[in-house]
Amino acid sequence: MATPSKDYAAELQAMGVIMEALSPLERQSQESVLRWVLEKLGFGSGELVKDQSGSEERREDNNGATVRDSGGQAKAGTINTVANKIGADSCRTVLIAAAIHLTLFQGRDSFSRSELVSHARSAKVWKSEYTNQTSTMIGRLADAGVLVEKAKDIYSMPDSAVAEYEPALA
Repeated sequence: MATPSKDYAAELQAMGVIMEALSPLERQSQESVLRWVLEKLGFGSGELVKDQSGSEERREDNNGATVRDSGGQAKAGTINTVANKIGADSCRTVLIAAAIHLTLFQGRDSFSRSELVSHARSAKVWKSEYTNQTSTMIGRLADAGVLVEKAKDIYSMPDSAVAEYEPALA
């Protein structure tokens, strides 16, 4: 365990700024911001993290990438790992890889359109020409039932769609 800083006033001030900045955001957005900050600060690698229920621990990599296999064991992986395993080679399949990663590896029940696109764009296989196809592909994925639009620009990946790709991820 790290030794606490002796500059308690600066720590409290930083905590106050963080709480004030996060308070107007919804919980999902707060988690997204915190995950980004932790990644930028270099935290998260191999650290144990309690689930929201506080009952189970899992391992996370620097991208917060974790998933439980059928035995409850956590497996780490990045968006690039998922893209490679499912053979992502088009805008459609890179978006699917991003949705799978957000759903399985980050444990997200839902994600925003911007989070999905940002995540897909971070994959090594993303090509600049995919940018013009993104909106159309997201619409087609929703029409096909691969994505479900839960609210305006908020999506989830149903278990049936995830199950289709699980054998490739094993």
